[in-house]
Amino acid sequence: MVTRSKSPKPNDNAVKNESNPLRSDPELCGLLKRLDKIKKYKTFNRWKTKFLNRLDGLIYQKGMDPAERTTEAFNKLVKKTVVAASKVTNHIEKGELSSEKKTVKASLSLSELSNNLTTTVEKLEELIPSTGKDEKKLGYTKYHLGAVLIRQGFHQYITLKAIEDALTGIAEKVADVADRQQLELFEYYKTKFQRFCDIMADLNMYEIMMKCVEFQEAPDPEESSDEEPIMIELAVEGPDGKTQIIKLEVDPSDTLGSIKESIADDIGIPVDKQIVKFKGKELPDNNMTVGKAGLQDGSKLTVEPLKIPITVKTYDGKTIKLMVDPATYLSDIKRKVEPESGVPAQNQRLFLDKKELDNDNQRADDAGIKANTVLYMEPKSIKLNVEMPDGSKVEVEVSPSDTTDDLKQKIEEETGMKVPEQILKQNGKDLPAGKKLKDLGIKDGDDVQVAINKVPVKVQTKDGKTVEIMVAPDDTLADIKKQLEAETGLPFDQQELTMDGKPLTGDKKTARDMGIKAGTTLKLDAKAITITVELTDGTKHVVKLDALDSKSAIEKSIGKTGLAKFLTINSGTLELDTNKIFGKK
Repeated sequence: MVTRSKSPKPNDNAVKNESNPLRSDPELCGLLKRLDKIKKYKTFNRWKTKFLNRLDGLIYQKGMDPAERTTEAFNKLVKKTVVAASKVTNHIEKGELSSEKKTVKASLSLSELSNNLTTTVEKLEELIPSTGKDEKKLGYTKYHLGAVLIRQGFHQYITLKAIEDALTGIAEKVADVADRQQLELFEYYKTKFQRFCDIMADLNMYEIMMKCVEFQEAPDPEESSDEEPIMIELAVEGPDGKTQIIKLEVDPSDTLGSIKESIADDIGIPVDKQIVKFKGKELPDNNMTVGKAGLQDGSKLTVEPLKIPITVKTYDGKTIKLMVDPATYLSDIKRKVEPESGVPAQNQRLFLDKKELDNDNQRADDAGIKANTVLYMEPKSIKLNVEMPDGSKVEVEVSPSDTTDDLKQKIEEETGMKVPEQILKQNGKDLPAGKKLKDLGIKDGDDVQVAINKVPVKVQTKDGKTVEIMVAPDDTLADIKKQLEAETGLPFDQQELTMDGKPLTGDKKTARDMGIKAGTTLKLDAKAITITVELTDGTKHVVKLDALDSKSAIEKSIGKTGLAKFLTINSGTLELDTNKIFGKK
């Protein structure tokens, strides 16, 4: 049977933990896992030595002597009870304890058995401390007692079981001659014996007890041969890709399958996922013995996990081929992808059939990864170099799954430039709204430009016409007036603009400052001017106009029609053939 080569170091100063070391200590649990596979007397004795060495290191050693003394006294008591039960059985077999005949010796033997049995029940109850008060009184814990019972081979169980079997036979024969109290005592003993077995199970010692009973007798001749264990060394590649060296003590008659089971217990690689090699050649037959495989003391084997091919496609178009252990963790796959993708493992997101595999501690096979599985990898984040309209540059962190709208939002967070004001460009082309960056081929380190997005603004003139101009958020009021001069002919300095009934002033204010945005409607009026009109008859008239008035306004103001072709205005002349005094229609 395979056993560990490294002996546990006793720790006389170890403090007993409230938890059961047979359930909490990794080394004891590992040994218990192998217990059921032990088939040989010598192997079990080696196992028992290692188990007790480890258990002794976890409990106060000063409790061992009291436990041994109490156990020894109990052993003597149960032996006396066995003898008493044997005497009663002999009287029954001789016909001396029945309803037809009941001798004095037989009656005394039955009484002696009852007395011994009463004491045995009491001492069996006291043997195992169940409270801290009991432990203080006895000077040991149930773990000290367990260590003593294992070391002694649990022969107490055999004796207690023999008493139970004897009582069953006696009760059937003396039902008519024994008093009710004696018969109840027989049944009470059985419940206490069952309690003893239940406590051993609770302590995780029941299987050890049964194995001790199994090997209570001396081994068969072939079992007691001179076969000596050998030490082998295994270089085991774990699911994380790291190699771990394990030394195992094995019998030449142990199988390769038992070695693999030990590896499964220690490292976690399932038996069917292991490839064991000796001198470069695989040993595939699990039923082959260590001896037949040619292993000797000091032999070195390598153990590799069974690997499967998978493909990882990256967001930027790379295809990475990998061989992975199905038991490997997703974090290990990411580490394998890192060198070829250039994306750090901690910045990777893996997808299988469009579903993200977001638990790095999940095994590949548990995540549904099989041979020839295709995974998709994209970074959790990439960095883009964004050039702003004023030429400044800012680095923006995004996810490849983010859309261009998300990118605009992050640019606003970084720079303050509002989303509606932005036009995203790359290589001179506008980036469409709502598209994922990865679908547009945008990668880590790419350059993106931001242009100012001009919006349409409507301007209503005094004569009821509507002019539409394009305005950027940073355009000033002066810039807007220059556009209107080009559209209407009304000179820049003669314009009056209002929005929602309020005049717009301050030519250096921007559209953003004034709240001008897409859909805004402005009203355009011309500033009032005063002119002097001198008619051909020498009369002069002072007329108030605005720059968009026509000659009819002059005629109406002075009450004349059919004005001459030329009028003198403030020492100048104005040609009236045009439809308006200033500007165009």
